[in-house]
Amino acid sequence: MRNFSANKIYISQIGLTDRDTKFITNLFRLGAKQFRDYELISYSPSINSHLVIINGDNRSSLRTWKLIKDDVETIIISEETLPLKNHLNVIRPLVFRKLIDAFTEAEKNNQQLRQDRTQVLVVDDSLPIRRFMELKLPLMTEIPIAIDYAEDGESAQEMAVRNEYDIVFLDVVLPGIDGYHVCKSIKEISDTFIVMLTSNKSPFDRVRGSMSGCDAYLTKPPKDEQLKNVFQKMISKAHKQHESLIAQ
Repeated sequence: MRNFSANKIYISQIGLTDRDTKFITNLFRLGAKQFRDYELISYSPSINSHLVIINGDNRSSLRTWKLIKDDVETIIISEETLPLKNHLNVIRPLVFRKLIDAFTEAEKNNQQLRQDRTQVLVVDDSLPIRRFMELKLPLMTEIPIAIDYAEDGESAQEMAVRNEYDIVFLDVVLPGIDGYHVCKSIKEISDTFIVMLTSNKSPFDRVRGSMSGCDAYLTKPPKDEQLKNVFQKMISKAHKQHESLIAQ
């Protein structure tokens, strides 16, 4: 399993040529300093990616883009300007300046996209669970959401410090720091709503979850209706919290 760092910005790619990949990798390695924490990952789309780069001259790549275009900021590289909306188009030949400008604009767009959405963090070292949440959560609310993922307790803590999440779905058994300690640490710095999502089913575990500060406790695998009810309840609380802060 790939160990994703909470401090990096991961870029997925769809259908890029080897030459494109090498050029972009060199930008991150040798180009502007603000891209030193960027990393191009070889498979796509990935639930851990923050941005997707697409080969616009490949029909298969464009079809894939149309499936994900509303969920993640994209940069499309092509030989000529494409008649497509809601994307950043970089025209070949590739040069560092073009890519730097595109990445800078994409970062701004991504920040705006996140501000307009309910921020959710899913913390689980199981890829099937992260995939499950990726597929299920957007179907359970009409409110736009943005989902981040962490695979261990330390990464979750780092991400909670750097981002203002509305809701965190948190496993208990994690590599390194367990979910109870992560929950306590997040609650100490924010009013984020935390839902324990774990295989631990005993009454003792539920009490520990409550004592650590969690707002709800679900056991795996959660039933769709149960997950939906808890998720919508947390969204409602988060929105009321925002409205209260604005009123102040």
